[in-house]
Amino acid sequence: MNRGEIKVLEALLQGVQQAEDIAACAQMSIPQVYRNLKKLMEKGFVEKTNSRFQIASSELFFTLKRVAVKYDLEALFRGRGLDLLMLLACRARGFEELTKKFRLAESTLYGYLSRLMQVGAVAYEDGKYTIADRDLLQLLQLLEVRRKALLVEPFAEIIYTGESFLLKRVPSGMKARGSLTAFSLFSKYGITLHLPYNYYVDPPMEESLETALVHALIAASTRRERTLCALLYAKNRSKLNLAKAHQLARGTPALPLLLKLEYYAAGLPVEDPEAFLPWNEFLELAELYGVKVEKPPSAEVLDHYFREVGVRLQKPIEAYVFGGLNLVLLKVKEATKDVDLVVGGEEEFKAFINALEQLGYKPLGDIEFFPEDLRRKPCRIYCKDSLRIDIFLEKIAGKLLLTEGMKKRAEKGVAYGNLTLKFMSLEDIILLKACSPRERDLEDIAAIAKKSRISWRELVKILLEQPKEVAEEYAFAVLQTLETLEEAYKVRTPRSVRAQLRKMALRNLVRKALEMGYRTPSEISKRLGYPASQVRKILQELRCGEQDSTVPKS
Repeated sequence: MNRGEIKVLEALLQGVQQAEDIAACAQMSIPQVYRNLKKLMEKGFVEKTNSRFQIASSELFFTLKRVAVKYDLEALFRGRGLDLLMLLACRARGFEELTKKFRLAESTLYGYLSRLMQVGAVAYEDGKYTIADRDLLQLLQLLEVRRKALLVEPFAEIIYTGESFLLKRVPSGMKARGSLTAFSLFSKYGITLHLPYNYYVDPPMEESLETALVHALIAASTRRERTLCALLYAKNRSKLNLAKAHQLARGTPALPLLLKLEYYAAGLPVEDPEAFLPWNEFLELAELYGVKVEKPPSAEVLDHYFREVGVRLQKPIEAYVFGGLNLVLLKVKEATKDVDLVVGGEEEFKAFINALEQLGYKPLGDIEFFPEDLRRKPCRIYCKDSLRIDIFLEKIAGKLLLTEGMKKRAEKGVAYGNLTLKFMSLEDIILLKACSPRERDLEDIAAIAKKSRISWRELVKILLEQPKEVAEEYAFAVLQTLETLEEAYKVRTPRSVRAQLRKMALRNLVRKALEMGYRTPSEISKRLGYPASQVRKILQELRCGEQDSTVPKS
């Protein structure tokens, strides 16, 4: 906001309404006044009635008046100050996130934050910046409401506004800015609905299954609507890119619901059962739309399945379990459709799959793998009835090794004839699930964290048992998982753990940037979106630690 806008705003707070009077009060020309009034109207501060200008509402007027008594408006709003405050009004943010969002030089951003902290408008808590004054926060929230109202047609109903888009609902047959989304796209993906409304996202987005699902979860206001989202998910499960859906859902109300969808669609208990219709009603809807859904096998059925395998095996083998079966047997969850296990040798692997095939388990072909299966890279996937077994040989996700530490920590186990299943520690389970998570993995991690005492620092130590570059490569995935846990499940992890993972992840990104030919800290900083000072520090560490001739001096 420029000084002219601030002067006009101060004049309006004094009750001046005519352009000529505002010009006299603000000591500027009438054309200047009109230009600044136009900008203030676009920002939501001002509205025009006939030839008079005034603060947009009485509530906004009195709130702004209280703020103006406490603060110098120029100190708050000058330059990008208002934009920064509006961003912090949504939620607390760290410096790195603000740097990426504003694309300002670090020194410039520090300048804004320092100015706002000096006057007491912004506070720094737990590594993040936040609005410190209640009146200022109320003002910013009122401005956000005004801005939303200016963005939509008079016949449209705003459902949600995010940082980069808004969702709205309009009566069927009415045209609106943006592109169709949410329930309006369900028929495109096999769920035909007859709606009195159409749903739009503005600005327009490319139509996709993932955007339709995430936007529908945001727009859903009833149990039935959320259950229809679960139906869309179940019908299109093999086509859905969950990583893309998770990214779209981050920072929105859709994320917690998205993470519950597979549990609910699989007939497993969810943390908030009232979010969806009872499962028998979901079954009726699924049958109506030709969607096949089954409840997972119980612990007793799983026990029977593995006893059969143990009898078929010709010699004893050990397999290390790190998936849902652990949690069932440890009573963290009631049932599972998936068993994830890793064996340590080629002979054991062949013996195990031979026993499965004798018992009628059918292998999935690569073409039947879901997108996240391709990331996790099981050697084989076998299915029988509603049970699925993912088998890994020595490595998970193609690079993570079954380490000696993992084997030693797997103290508990159960024997089924010649088959011994060893249960990995909860920290090992969390790490392996976090490195290439599916949405049900995140739900599992949250359940573990809430029911057991987890050593999050141990998690980093376990990751560091891997080769150095492998550990750094997966650090970002683990960090994202911990951040999602906090956002969706309110599971807090130590800041020091996240900082260590963030540093490891940045080292990996800097290495990749060097391999791509980027040389200087400024080039790499621009490429990665991280502050140049952090990049420079990582480059120095790489040069000192590895004596790598490819690392340039800064």
